[in-house]
Amino acid sequence: MGGPGASVLLRNPLTEEQRKNLDLWLQSIARTLKAEDSDVYEFWLKEEVFAETVSQCLFYLGIDDPTDYMEEDERRQIVEHLGYIPQQAISISSGCNQKSDHRTLGLLTLHLAEVYHGLINIGGAITPPLPPASIDKDFFKDRKAKVAGRKAYLQEQYKILEATLPPGKTIGDLLRERHSDPNSPFLRIEAEMEERFGPVLPQRYEPSMKEISAFVQSIPGKIYPVYYETGRKTQWVWHIVDTTFLCAWMTHPHFHMVK
Repeated sequence: MGGPGASVLLRNPLTEEQRKNLDLWLQSIARTLKAEDSDVYEFWLKEEVFAETVSQCLFYLGIDDPTDYMEEDERRQIVEHLGYIPQQAISISSGCNQKSDHRTLGLLTLHLAEVYHGLINIGGAITPPLPPASIDKDFFKDRKAKVAGRKAYLQEQYKILEATLPPGKTIGDLLRERHSDPNSPFLRIEAEMEERFGPVLPQRYEPSMKEISAFVQSIPGKIYPVYYETGRKTQWVWHIVDTTFLCAWMTHPHFHMVK
């Protein structure tokens, strides 16, 4: 269901000239570009955009208000970290989830952050490598027996959610926003579905906040953790980073953008 996403947080909204330059840049790098409106783009990249393998998947770019996705406590933490609330965000995501999609997304995000002097909402938590999960045959047998119920429940929740959407908003829009929105309704649906039917995959070790902090602090650059409560009533974190951090992260053997 889609690939990774991130957003570039801007202290001030883009000027008219910056918006024009953004549009010209997209036209220069895209082999196919579709603008749904002045704030939403869909595009496929030219193969020669970067000096490495470029993703041939569909990408999405949108300009929005990052505070739409934040709770009051998250805003408070951001002000404590940055001294201000970002007024605009350039959000970008990939429709696929292969290694080249993560790399290309990282390069696009880095370019936008450098050009527009923004910080990067990485779209979730940057976590240390996890130990491999053990295989439990009984677990997969139980999950297979619950496939129909899980599918019916998900379809029902999608219908309920769709009925609450404002005019012009689609389920697809929410799916794309999920990558940069820690309060996405899909997180709640996923948590409720897991509580009702159990996890889709075997439980894996989840790193503690202390382990996550130690891991990200070992990477050069600035990183700002923003903590929040998940749909499971546990504490989790999403990260804001600077361009120095993203450059270093992209050379790390564990590099990935957050899906």
